[in-house]
Amino acid sequence: MNARAAFASRILGAVVFAVCTYLVLPTLAVVPVSFTASDYITFPPEGFSLRWYQAFVGEGAWRDATITSVVIALFSTIAATVIGTWAALGLSRLSGTLGACRHLVLPAADDRAEHHHRRRPLQQLRQARHRWHEIRARRC
Repeated sequence: MNARAAFASRILGAVVFAVCTYLVLPTLAVVPVSFTASDYITFPPEGFSLRWYQAFVGEGAWRDATITSVVIALFSTIAATVIGTWAALGLSRLSGTLGACRHLVLPAADDRAEHHHRRRPLQQLRQARHRWHEIRARRC
């Protein structure tokens, strides 16, 4: 890895860490406050109580909304998994010029670990098509 790539990797790592911290810190503040015994938000909590969780579970509207959210999440996960699997299988079975294009979309599907982003696209298509024909010839 050259110096430029190492620097870019460090910058990317710092940005990912900053974004994750930004997303997690509010949760770390809200969860302890949710156990407060008072009628309003105070930090640090003045007492320990589960009354807000009891109100959440005991009220039908909140329970129904939570069940609806979980059902939608479940069906979305199943649909995304099925569609993604079909797309991956379809791309892996393409031949000809379209089959060569799959190496642009799915570089991990390539047999060799190469730096695809440094080649010219036309050259990459030709090499991918050539590799595809080699693989196909070995299978027959």
